[in-house]
Amino acid sequence: MRPERRGFTLIETLITLAVFSLLLVLIFGTFSMSTSIFQDTDVRQSTEIQMKSIKLLLQRDVELSDFWFMNSVSRVQGDSTYRDALSISTLGDWDNAAEFDATTGRPTWSRYVVWYATQETPGRMIRQVVDGGGAALTGPYADLSININETPGSNANVLYSRTLSDRVKDFRVDTRLQNGTVEVKLRLESRGAGRPNSMQRTVDNLELTLTFRPRNTWPQI
Repeated sequence: MRPERRGFTLIETLITLAVFSLLLVLIFGTFSMSTSIFQDTDVRQSTEIQMKSIKLLLQRDVELSDFWFMNSVSRVQGDSTYRDALSISTLGDWDNAAEFDATTGRPTWSRYVVWYATQETPGRMIRQVVDGGGAALTGPYADLSININETPGSNANVLYSRTLSDRVKDFRVDTRLQNGTVEVKLRLESRGAGRPNSMQRTVDNLELTLTFRPRNTWPQI
């Protein structure tokens, strides 16, 4: 006799489809979770790079400057965080001997570097080089408080501008006359991707407290 050919019953078909659907859900869920983790890692690494870049540039700017030519503005936000500003003396060209006093060898300051955090949430870290007006500087940047606009391009006498981060949560500056140093507290907020089927996001804060000493301070403190 020829063997009887038997097809799938309705119940078997439904069970097969249910198992297949469950596998698809598991695979999709695993993929979505892996993608979220990858995105979170990528965002954190990007934030760490921003933090490192800010640290290195700010350290260079402060250590090359003169404490007596510094100025700072404190700006407290509604959530008790800060979006301060700091101005630092600098030169147009550190390799140009004409920008140093021929007798003392000390820098003849001609420009300011301005660091400030904008006040939106999250804030941006702005670094700008401001023209000193052509003559040697005689003191701190007097216009700091009125030249730190939310739109950096609208600031006056800017020779160069760069946004170093768009994740600033807190930026505090403390110039310490007692020992001639500058303390900076910086917090960047890293927000990861939203979780599948959830409104929740991974929030990670990176914080640094840095103390710098200007090396060209004269008279010395």
